[in-house]
Amino acid sequence: MERFTIRSARRIENRKDADVNEVTVNLENLTNTKYRSFGPEFVAHSVWDELKLPQKLAEMGFTAKERSLSEAIVCGRLINHCSELATWEWINNSSSIGELTEESLDNVGLNPIYRIGDKLLGHKKELEEHLFNIEAKLHPGREMLYLFDLTNFYFEGQALGNSLAMHAKSKEKRHDCPLVSLGLLVDSSGFPVTSEIFPGNIGEPGTLSEILQKMGYFEECLPGMTPTLAMDRGIATAENIKLLKEKNIHYILITRGPRNAYYLEEFENNQTDPEFKSFTKNGKEIRIKEVPNADTVEILCVSEGRKEKEDAMSRRWTERASEDLASSEICKKRKH
Repeated sequence: MERFTIRSARRIENRKDADVNEVTVNLENLTNTKYRSFGPEFVAHSVWDELKLPQKLAEMGFTAKERSLSEAIVCGRLINHCSELATWEWINNSSSIGELTEESLDNVGLNPIYRIGDKLLGHKKELEEHLFNIEAKLHPGREMLYLFDLTNFYFEGQALGNSLAMHAKSKEKRHDCPLVSLGLLVDSSGFPVTSEIFPGNIGEPGTLSEILQKMGYFEECLPGMTPTLAMDRGIATAENIKLLKEKNIHYILITRGPRNAYYLEEFENNQTDPEFKSFTKNGKEIRIKEVPNADTVEILCVSEGRKEKEDAMSRRWTERASEDLASSEICKKRKH
């Protein structure tokens, strides 16, 4: 904030046409042009400094200008998450981030934006380790629970030069576009721990082993700890469960379908069974019961909020099916 204030003051002092006399301003008729946002940028800048990223980038050989560009594009992705081209336009036309960085960013060219993104990617592993260690010191205890999942992103172009770009089922319904997959591990507060880019057509189960191999910190950085890994059921194959047990990693996964039928009687009697514990979250009741097995513990969960959500999904499906049937009947009548 101090750098911003000093720099702005110097600019005013250097203006030859600056009017030092007091003037009266009619607020009702006040208009503005070429204004820039400041609040989100100031928050992002404060976090950037708290995570000691300027010092880390300096250690890795980034110049002051490169550190400033790095901060600008990272803050841009946080505040105005768009493409690099849109981030470049945001820096030059909409944001005050260039007033907060180490060096002033005036009329930044597009090519430097692309180049600094490539340079940051080249230091991805080192930066992820730095952020993990800093966040562990700032928020101790979060490293005991991790969530792993896989998602994908689409390219609007053909991406002919990207060997990872493949056609597959898009989670954003863009099946017409080539995709890349992102395997992401986050802690209990949602902060990313590590990530890996995979081909767009990779299956979920095949990504866990590679991520765990990359995450050597299970043995190196957290000695004596046994972190718990939460997974989507699509990743929790028998092979992956075996791998987790061999690594002595505790895990949580969700099972539905046939396994639920096995406990049908318990679910039906959840209101009268004293082993079910009840608590409220966001005004909705949740009832759980622990069922110990040989080497695992199954937790039966009855959620009022989840029931309402699934009922709404069922109603929407029924309504759409009814509309489709009605449309089919209309088409048949027109043909006859």
